[in-house]
Amino acid sequence: MYLWRSRVTVSPGFVALLTLFVLQGEGAAAAALLIAAAVHESGHLAALYRFGVPVSALRIGAFGARLETVGRGKLSYGRELCTVLSGPVVNVLCALALAWTAGRFSWPGGFLYAGAHLVLGGFNLLPIPPLDGGRALCLLLSWLLGPNTGEWLSTAVGSGALLLLSLTGAYVAVRSGGNVWLLVGIAGLVGAFAREMGLVKRRRTG
Repeated sequence: MYLWRSRVTVSPGFVALLTLFVLQGEGAAAAALLIAAAVHESGHLAALYRFGVPVSALRIGAFGARLETVGRGKLSYGRELCTVLSGPVVNVLCALALAWTAGRFSWPGGFLYAGAHLVLGGFNLLPIPPLDGGRALCLLLSWLLGPNTGEWLSTAVGSGALLLLSLTGAYVAVRSGGNVWLLVGIAGLVGAFAREMGLVKRRRTG
């Protein structure tokens, strides 16, 4: 039986980033991204529910959320892939539905929400740990080549992708006169990647 024993924790960084959005006059964009993020996590939650994995907590940080689970390690590679990809897939489906609705019924605001879903879902599919795309790549390679090789290859691909994304983002930020949101996003992803690599190192030596 699926047991919901959730405890929600919101980091100060998330509150600070949300406040910065509002102060910059980006309240509508912040609301659209928050809704897209909630739908994203609901996709993961639905898949976990389907496979009978209890969720013990939800941690909301400045650059994403994490569902803490009990017994998730017992899932097969195929089922784990489903849970990882369910969030981005739901975002893409919502983006398509919202874009169609906005066009069909002349609802300009719908394109903002569709864009938020598309950006969030697409961003999470990047092959960079701890994003869903990075986890999915690690699972797929581990399934095909074994856990050690899969983890090593996915880390190498993630490192290269993060370097390329950082260089591209920095170039665009400079050319656009210093886009603060782009720089903040890159810094947050680099920090999340570093923390993920620390967890991997502890797993290997633990």
